[in-house]
Amino acid sequence: MDSFNQVFFENRVSNALKEVDRILNLDRNPRLAGDVSHEYADKYALANTLTNTAIIAQMNVLDRLGLTNDILKKIDFTKATTLRFQAFDSCEFIKEQVVDVPVSTAFQTTEETTTTGSFPGNTKNSTVQEVVNRVKEFHWKVDVKWEISIYSGTNIENRIVLDSRGSSATLIVQLNEPEFPLPNREHEPIEVSLTWLLKQIDIEFSNVHFTINTQDKDAKTPRRNKQVDDALAFHVELSRWMGDVLEEVSVLYQDIINKHDPADPSSSTFNFGISQDSPCIDPVFFVPILPLMEEADRDQKIRFSEVVEQPSNDSALGFPIASADESNPSKMTRVLSGDDITLLLNEHVHSLDKARESVREGFPDRQSNSLFSVAEYEIMMLSDHSHKLADAYCNSINYIEKMLKDQLVSAIGKKVTSSDLDQFVRYHNGKMLNPPPKQFCHAIQRPNHYPEGILSIERDRTSEEEIEPIQTHVRGFDVLTPLKIPLNAATTLQLTGKTYLHGWLNNRFSTEHTTFQLIGRARQFSSFMLVVGTMIGPDCMQPKEAIIIQNKDEVKIPLLLNEIPTGKEFKDAINSLSPEQQRFAKGYRSMQLESSVVGICVIQIKPQLEDVLGLPHDSLTKEMQLTQDLMELFVEYQVPSDMMSYDEENQDATAKEKVDVVREHVKAVLDVIQDSKKKQLKEQEMKTDMARARATSRATSEQINPFLMDLPVGSCGGADEDNMGMMTHYPFLRSCAQPSACKEYSESESLSRILGMPENSMGTDNEMAYTFPSLPKEANEFERDGTKEVSRIHSLDFTGIPKLLDGAIEKCNADFALRSTTIKIGDRWKRMRREDLLCQPVSSTLNDDQIKTEKNKAFDLLDALSRSGSLPISYSELHVVVCVTHCFDKNVMDTVIEDNVNPIEKLEWSTLLLASTIHGVPARTLISHDSDKMRLGVTFPEFLGTAEEMDA
Repeated sequence: MDSFNQVFFENRVSNALKEVDRILNLDRNPRLAGDVSHEYADKYALANTLTNTAIIAQMNVLDRLGLTNDILKKIDFTKATTLRFQAFDSCEFIKEQVVDVPVSTAFQTTEETTTTGSFPGNTKNSTVQEVVNRVKEFHWKVDVKWEISIYSGTNIENRIVLDSRGSSATLIVQLNEPEFPLPNREHEPIEVSLTWLLKQIDIEFSNVHFTINTQDKDAKTPRRNKQVDDALAFHVELSRWMGDVLEEVSVLYQDIINKHDPADPSSSTFNFGISQDSPCIDPVFFVPILPLMEEADRDQKIRFSEVVEQPSNDSALGFPIASADESNPSKMTRVLSGDDITLLLNEHVHSLDKARESVREGFPDRQSNSLFSVAEYEIMMLSDHSHKLADAYCNSINYIEKMLKDQLVSAIGKKVTSSDLDQFVRYHNGKMLNPPPKQFCHAIQRPNHYPEGILSIERDRTSEEEIEPIQTHVRGFDVLTPLKIPLNAATTLQLTGKTYLHGWLNNRFSTEHTTFQLIGRARQFSSFMLVVGTMIGPDCMQPKEAIIIQNKDEVKIPLLLNEIPTGKEFKDAINSLSPEQQRFAKGYRSMQLESSVVGICVIQIKPQLEDVLGLPHDSLTKEMQLTQDLMELFVEYQVPSDMMSYDEENQDATAKEKVDVVREHVKAVLDVIQDSKKKQLKEQEMKTDMARARATSRATSEQINPFLMDLPVGSCGGADEDNMGMMTHYPFLRSCAQPSACKEYSESESLSRILGMPENSMGTDNEMAYTFPSLPKEANEFERDGTKEVSRIHSLDFTGIPKLLDGAIEKCNADFALRSTTIKIGDRWKRMRREDLLCQPVSSTLNDDQIKTEKNKAFDLLDALSRSGSLPISYSELHVVVCVTHCFDKNVMDTVIEDNVNPIEKLEWSTLLLASTIHGVPARTLISHDSDKMRLGVTFPEFLGTAEEMDA
């Protein structure tokens, strides 16, 4: 019943206001609450008034169904009270008879006679015979009985009957054989609990006393609190009960009427009490449940606060006078007073009585022999009206919440979405925190060099709106222990570059699902490698995926966020498990937390090429073609680096001379590859010519070439005797005798094997010495209060960060839904690539096989650039990402209105908790301004400490 039909509600209230103006004094001006200036407390008073009005209105209906004050005094209020409706019907065979029913068709017969005598001649006599239809009828006696009763607890036998009626009629059915038209049955009882309703009633004083407990911690708004929720739940159940009773009565009698089929309706002497000619009565009821207020002045303040004598009340119950704030009687309220509501309830009673009188004039009396009487119609009429009362109450209560939404939208100027809140949080955190969170958008470059590309994490672009990278709390480290990345069982990379720890606070409202992407963009004639994996220790990352990004490639890798239950949810879930099951769950959760730490590693290719080839730094910066050739040889052909490295003894040579030597080595390798391609092309042409010749020979002479008859088409020979014999007779086939000479060139084969030469014969000394210039140790820094802080550590176990966060949440005794979140790589990568400089970029989706191929290429290149792990990689960056998600059950507007929660404050708490854990400092030291410290200290005293502690 939370739905709110705006148009229907406004039309009903508009029509009812005319009647209210007639009921109240002429100088009154009640209006819809949303059109009256009022305070927040007035909404609670309005909710109380609406609920009390609905209780009395429903009791007025129940009173007409038999639940009078005398009956109420007999009920045991210490037990649950149930209202019950049950119907019974039975059918008994009376007789069988045959009825002749005239039809409109008739036959005329003519008889001709001949006379003799004095007047001979012929005489014609005509006779008209009517046709009748002989029909067999079966007569049945139908008995129907129903009762409305009430009982306490489970004592159904001693139930109090509020109203009942029994009736019978003769049912005539035309059948060939006697069949029971209706079974003898006892219908399922229809029940509803009245326990909540009776708890709101003071029987001794005939009054109602519903009120919202505003001191309850669960009382969020005038609409969202336990008392109103219980009231709405009761009205929903009562409305369902009334609807079921209405359907039961109407179907029960209509079913009997539909089966009554006498052969001659005019001969049927009994009366069902309802037929097609029965009067159509549409009673008009006044609904007193209206969310009305009026502007308060001084006179009204006196009238509201004083205890005045109530006007005569025709209702079964009286309305409470205290519509003002009971804790402060002098406080002015703008809801209608108790005596005003009493006048409206009296009008409701008058409309009920008037409707009952009109019904009595149009239907048989309940004491008559009619099967259907005024008693049944009153039940149907009152049931329908009770349903409308429940609907009016639910709509009026929901209107209070709609007022809050409209007022908030009017104050802000728009409906706030999660995107709007994200923008505000970015702006707010930039002012509040020091250091502030930064966008996860990093330029990939060496010092004093133009960037090779950009790495970022962005929200998936679902529209044309401008998408900004996510923001993270960043802490930089100078890690003295190299990071290890195992490529395979034989190769482990060692990375000595920079390390950054990122704390990513994601927020999710309601069930909305936001997808994110890890995006790598390379510039023209630039390249880098992206390796993504999971941190499995203080100095080790397990790689999951890898890809080479070059020459204006743009790669979008989907990130799948999976939330882990909070610590409190986890403890509640395992509370009833056995000790063994608990230990298993804790162990698995510990693994989940540790595996939620993601490592994103960026490796620059060009400086590592210089290191592995023995070239000075920056020597390949302007060598675009040479760099492209080197990349092709390493990636496509897996050529060993020793074949192209600078290995001359003259170490005093200039950078240009060294580059020229490497260029010559590269040219020599490319020439060999080109010659090998030509040779393979020539061999392929020979095989094609041989196949054509074999086909021609087979057509002309099968006896001359018996070997070619048995040789499969396209075969190049093998090691079996037949093929060896064929090569003896046909020497030109010997070039295809070795398998390596006839199959396509494989990327996994070395150049030496392709050329049939000894290993390393195309290269230089394998044990040449490499001299690497020592890189300056650049500290990873961040600003705080004008000073620079540098973190230098030997190693840091990043996998323990989620556990620290879990402990901090539990220590603060916070019930906020802050969940650790795992980040996994999706399987639908997108790549934007240009085939050449003149072509437009083409977007493609990489499938699983293509992603695996790209990973193998990247691993092969890493193996070559690091000499199978023996050469450290200096120019690299490791971004360790720890993600937590603050989950809200509803969208932004519903969180503010329905839950009465300020999501900004909740996100502030989560932000401070995450930032404090990432930077390793108390949360209060991260707040820039004293005013924010004082404000947040009042909101989160357990987390930030007292004002004296923050000042200290």
